[in-house]
Amino acid sequence: MENKTSFEKANPIFNTAKMTLYWLAQSGVPNARIYLHETGFDREFNPSTIPAFEACALPNTIGQEIRYTAINDLVRQAGNKNILDLACGYSPRGLDMIEEGYRYHGGDLQMVVPQIAPIVKKLAKDKADMVSYSVVDVTDYNSVMAAADQLTGPITVITEGLMVYLSEYEKRSLCSNIASVLQKHGGCWICPDFNTKEYAMEVSKLFVGEHALEAVKNTMKQYAEKSGGNLTKDMSVDVASNMEIFSDAGLEVEILPFGTDDIKLFSYSLMEEEKRVALRRLFKKGSIWKIALKKVCQSSTSTPDTHASGFSANLQIENDALSVTIVGRLDSLTAPLLIEKYEGIEREGAIRSVTFDMEHLSYVSSAGLRVLTMIRDSVDGNAVVKNSNGTVAEILKQADFTVNPANSAKNSQKLNIAISQID
Repeated sequence: MENKTSFEKANPIFNTAKMTLYWLAQSGVPNARIYLHETGFDREFNPSTIPAFEACALPNTIGQEIRYTAINDLVRQAGNKNILDLACGYSPRGLDMIEEGYRYHGGDLQMVVPQIAPIVKKLAKDKADMVSYSVVDVTDYNSVMAAADQLTGPITVITEGLMVYLSEYEKRSLCSNIASVLQKHGGCWICPDFNTKEYAMEVSKLFVGEHALEAVKNTMKQYAEKSGGNLTKDMSVDVASNMEIFSDAGLEVEILPFGTDDIKLFSYSLMEEEKRVALRRLFKKGSIWKIALKKVCQSSTSTPDTHASGFSANLQIENDALSVTIVGRLDSLTAPLLIEKYEGIEREGAIRSVTFDMEHLSYVSSAGLRVLTMIRDSVDGNAVVKNSNGTVAEILKQADFTVNPANSAKNSQKLNIAISQID
C-alpha cells in the first residue's frame, strides 16, 4: 500500500488482517479469492517475508477456514439477520453473508475502512445496500453504539482475532460496550479468540509433523516480532480470568466446539481422507464462545466516564524540547490526529526530549500507547510523563509504561513499554 502514515506502519492488525484474507483465499473460499484480487494484495504478497512459509502455509490455510466457517455456522444458528463485525479487517464475511440475506456492518480503523468499503460495495453488486462500514474504536461506547445503530433488529456481534491484542482494561471496555449493544438491540456475541495453545499445535502437527512443528513455532515467534505482538504468549489463554471479565460486564458465556463432523470446508480438497477424519476429531478440542446477556442483567452496562469525547493535543517545542499536552481520549480514532501533529513538528527540526502532560487525558488505548511509543523512540534524549492519574495511570501500569511523577527529565526513568501489550 502506497503512502502509509507512521500510524499505519506501526499497526500490526493491519498486516495480520491481510494475511487472514490470503489464507482464506488459499483455502478456496470463493469470495476471499475475488476480494484478495480486488485489494491487490495477491500481487503484493511475498512468501519470503514469512519465515518457514512452506511449513506454516497449510496449517494456517486450514486453520483460518475452520475458524471462519465455524463463526458463520454459529451466526446462522443464532438466527439474527444483522451482523456487526468489529475489527472486521479484510474479511469476506460481508460478501458471503449478504448472499444469504443478512445485513452486514463492519467496523475497523481509519486506515482500513476507506479502502475496503468501496471494494466490497463494488463486489456486492445489487446487494450493495445490505453491507456497510464505519470507523470504530471498540473501546469507545459512542463509537460502538453508532455502528450498532446502523442495524435494525437483533444483532450478532463478531470479534475475530481482536481479543489477543487488547489489554485487560480494553477487554473490559469492549465487553461493557457490547453488553450495551445487546441490551439495546438484542442478540448475541461470537468470539473465537480463546482457543488453547494445545489445539493450534495439534492442528499444525497433523499437517507438518513432529519435526516441522518447531519451525511453525519459530515462524509464529518471528511473525509476532515483525508485527509488534507476542502470539505465543497470547495463545496461552487464562479462561477463568477472561470469564470473570465477561461476567463483570453482565455477560454469560457458552463454550462450543469449533464445528461438527459434517462441517464443510473448501480446504478438504487440500488433504487426503485420513487427514480429514483426524481434523474433524480435533474440532471438538477447539472452542468458540457464544456470549449473551445474563438472564437477570442490570440495566447497567453503564457508560464509563472514559467515553467522554473532546480530544485535543497541544504540541509546543522550545530549545529542542517538545511538550505534548493531551486532552480527552487517545484511542484508534484520535491517535492519527496526534501523529499528524507530531510529524508536522518533526519536519521542522530535531527534537531532543519530550514531556507528555496527561493531566487532562481521560483514557489511552493500545493504539494510543503505540503512538506515544513512536514519539518517545524518535527523540534523542529523555521522555517524561507527568500528571497521569486515575484510569490513565492504571492503563499505563498494565502496559508496563513506567510513569515518573517528577516533572524533571533529570529524575525520570526512560519510558518502558511492553510491545506485547500493544495492538
